[in-house]
Amino acid sequence: MSGTLSIIDSLSVGTQLKAYRPSDCNLCQLDQSLEWTSQHLAEWFGQRQPPLDDDKSTSAMLKGDDAWHMGWKPARKVSVGNWQAPWLIRTMNDSFSTICYTAHKSLIANPEFTDTQFDYTAPLTKRNTPNYCSSHRLNHSKISPTG
Repeated sequence: MSGTLSIIDSLSVGTQLKAYRPSDCNLCQLDQSLEWTSQHLAEWFGQRQPPLDDDKSTSAMLKGDDAWHMGWKPARKVSVGNWQAPWLIRTMNDSFSTICYTAHKSLIANPEFTDTQFDYTAPLTKRNTPNYCSSHRLNHSKISPTG
């Protein structure tokens, strides 16, 4: 035994909130809120629904996990529409360079943004230039919340 402890538990929005980890349901259902997950777990398994503020309800996951899964082909296929680009562009301005890098990699998984250049280690003032270009392209693209 290597000394690594693994914990397996049931899906629970309350547990996810306490542990600051993403809900397994929302790792594929990227277009759904944590409120949606909580309602379905209550309906399917009789779980108590924890109170959710707007932040927790709309952002079902931590930014890094969110950004990575938005570039993951199976999750992109299951999620409805092309709503990810605006969120990813905003996330590319995060203060943590790893999150910026992950958001950029997921953004370029979208065919309309494949050629978007981005230096995730640059200071925020310099990072705004590629984001402005992406935001400008976003405003003129065919991307919509419903596809």
